[in-house]
Amino acid sequence: MREPDRGDVDLVLKLYDLRREKEMRKARTFVGDVEIRTIDDVKAIVSWKHKENAHFRQVMTYWGMVADFALRGLLHPEMFAAHCGEALFIYAKFEPLLPPIRAEINPMFLVNVENVIKSHPAVAAKAAQVREMRAKMAAMSAAPAAKKKPAKKKK
Repeated sequence: MREPDRGDVDLVLKLYDLRREKEMRKARTFVGDVEIRTIDDVKAIVSWKHKENAHFRQVMTYWGMVADFALRGLLHPEMFAAHCGEALFIYAKFEPLLPPIRAEINPMFLVNVENVIKSHPAVAAKAAQVREMRAKMAAMSAAPAAKKKPAKKKK
């Protein structure tokens, strides 16, 4: 495997600039904030009738494209791991539902991101860190909800 070079740096900076574009920021915010619990949640978003469908597609195709760059050697995988954590966050968000998503909606859903995770140890390690972080975030958000439940009254 080649070492990262100036071309990787230039591409990462260009990808960063694209992420800052106004509409892309809105799209990334939507995908980051949307609650995905079931295949029906995903089916609702992928419907052309959903008001955020275009934003969803924008983010998914963006990170699929960037992962493809890493898979083809156009972006060093270690640079992908270091600077494209959002792609791994999105993958972790949808990972539990990938089998039904691929069976019922799109067999190629997040395949490039999954393949880049499998292709290089640095990317796999970063993906594991992201999964752990998401689990901690879920536990923290569940903890306040558990505290708010009223105690059962004794008879």
